[in-house]
This record gives sequence, structure tokens and C-alpha cells, in this order.
Amino acid sequence: MSKPSKVQFDAIRSGYDADPSRSFSLCAEAYTDPVWLGIDQLEILAKSWQWVCHAEKLRAARAYITTQIAGNPVAIVRDEHHVLRAFTTYVSTVHIRYW
Repeated sequence: MSKPSKVQFDAIRSGYDADPSRSFSLCAEAYTDPVWLGIDQLEILAKSWQWVCHAEKLRAARAYITTQIAGNPVAIVRDEHHVLRAFTTYVSTVHIRYW
């Protein structure tokens, strides 16, 4: 996936203003074009905390859940000592927090 040009970024944010009282929604393409979805996944979702499930869903030892965040596989496991652990193959400077 190629990154959109500066002109495309400028066009997509028309209507946006740093002052919320003067800001409107982004252009429709920001919500419907797969290129912008890829940018959102790469630049926002993959770099920020994402909720996966409530800890109660993994109450028992060896309980687990798998999902994807920004297209990257994630496994959350409660180990035999009842500690929640998160694993991903995604390499990032952002660390996964353990509860």
C-alpha cells in the first residue's frame, strides 16, 4: 500500500479545524476508501491501546482469546498462575500492557 501524497492528505482533511467549534467532518473518502482505512490502521490503531475483551471472559487458567488489531494477530492468555499475558507478532516500540 502506498502512502497518500501531501495533496491527498490536504484534500481529505478539508472541513477539519483544530478549533472544534469550527470543525466539520472529514471528507467521505476518509471513512469509505480502503487506502484511508490502511492509513488509519497503520498510523492510529497499531500505535494505540485497543480494548480486546473484559478480564472476566478469561477468568479460568489457560483461558484465551485471539483477535486482530490493525491486521496484526494478538493472543490474550490467562496462564496457570492466573496472570493475563498478551502476545503478538507485530514488532513495535509500543508495548502491550499486562494486567
